[in-house]
Amino acid sequence: MHSPTGTIHGAEDLARALEDMAVGARGRSGYAAATTALEWAASLSTCDTERARRLCAAAGDAAVAGEHARAQALLTAADRLPTVPPPAVPAAETAIAAALAGLPRAALTPAGRTDGPAGLARGLALMQIGDGRAGAVLIRTSRPATPPSSLRVRIATGVGATLIGEHRAALHTLSSAAEDARRTGAIRLLPAALGGRAHAAAAVEPIGLALSAAREATAVARLTGDVFWQRRAAAITAVLYALRGDAEPSYAAIEQAGAPDDAVTRYAVTDALHLLELGLGGSDRGPRPPGPDPADLRLDAVEVQLRSGRRPSARVLDAVERLSRDADFPLRAARAWRIRGLLAAPAEYPCCFAAALTLHRRVEHPFQTGRTLLAYGERLRRAGRRTEARRWLREALDGFERLGARPWAGRAAAELAAAGEGRPRPRVAAGDTPPLTAQELQVARAVATGLTNREVAQTLFLSHKTIEFHLGNIFRKLGLRRRAQLVQLFL
Repeated sequence: MHSPTGTIHGAEDLARALEDMAVGARGRSGYAAATTALEWAASLSTCDTERARRLCAAAGDAAVAGEHARAQALLTAADRLPTVPPPAVPAAETAIAAALAGLPRAALTPAGRTDGPAGLARGLALMQIGDGRAGAVLIRTSRPATPPSSLRVRIATGVGATLIGEHRAALHTLSSAAEDARRTGAIRLLPAALGGRAHAAAAVEPIGLALSAAREATAVARLTGDVFWQRRAAAITAVLYALRGDAEPSYAAIEQAGAPDDAVTRYAVTDALHLLELGLGGSDRGPRPPGPDPADLRLDAVEVQLRSGRRPSARVLDAVERLSRDADFPLRAARAWRIRGLLAAPAEYPCCFAAALTLHRRVEHPFQTGRTLLAYGERLRRAGRRTEARRWLREALDGFERLGARPWAGRAAAELAAAGEGRPRPRVAAGDTPPLTAQELQVARAVATGLTNREVAQTLFLSHKTIEFHLGNIFRKLGLRRRAQLVQLFL
């Protein structure tokens, strides 16, 4: 802690030396130690500008260390300085850390900022408290145009991307962020990166692969004591098991998710219950899904009601129509048009399904697209238009089989048979194979980036023979023969 001349010239020199110590501690993943060093540096600062900067930097490190109350206290101390506002970026990054930890009140604290990292943090926080529309708008408008240097902001950008339906972009961002978190030792950031990646994978990848991602996220969150991401990953796991038709594991995951305050997790639990009802008819052993609420409408609740032979109320139907015209949220609008197609008069339903399929092309979500194709084929078949029905039902069946959504593939196959096509031979889907282990999933993702086996071994700190062993298991489980097929699977 000495200057080049061998002496310390006052408190400011000591403060700068403490800042250097904080940088060193941060490089060794010692975020709590970095926080303490920066706190001391702030106390020694000779001007309020430097004091505010150091307090905010300390708050950011405290948030990464999981000490959110301490981070908030440091921000409050910076806010109380009489002459200068705290620097925006460190405060915003602390809000990002709070949002990633499931602390929306802390994330909403930096008032007035609706751009950049602060706006992104507010968007994530609004999603967590159930204001999805305002949250989505902020996430869209606040995302950085270029990849941010801050790992926290990169992870938040990826988590936000999947919440607004940009699942492929989210997968790319969060996969690279997870590897960087491992490489730099930012272990407390891993649950958010892995949990967000699992959420994105659940929308676009075969169920078996997505389940592996969700299990890895759950395991790391449990290891680090991150209850927020444990619950969200459990809810995602419940949805995936429901899609695959595995009721008991789905109900077990729902129990693990508990009764979360986080609206995103709560909605995923509700979605799992509705999917179990729609795919399997529910179970006496599990909780029943809630009915449709016009004020906070879950569209699957409406379909459950329709499939049970009950017509929704006028208020619910008004809400469905309103959502179908909300082009800012194309996936939700497509699902609303699907509901309208199920309800429409014979002369009107083709237009409803055409509108839904047009919107589906804007957002990649093969399961929801498959459901619309299946519903359209069902209506055509019941109207006696069997040749037309087969076209849509074949496409639905292909999609469900690729995903491994067994109950839905069964429904599509039964409809095809009823439409006059011989029952297709069942195919082996990636989602029907045993899920990859967390280690196998890491190896698969690394190989899919184009790395050689030796490069993968160096990246993951494993032996070359271990990589070959894992690759053999991966190829066997996924029914692959060439590396190019693995690359294509992860594109």
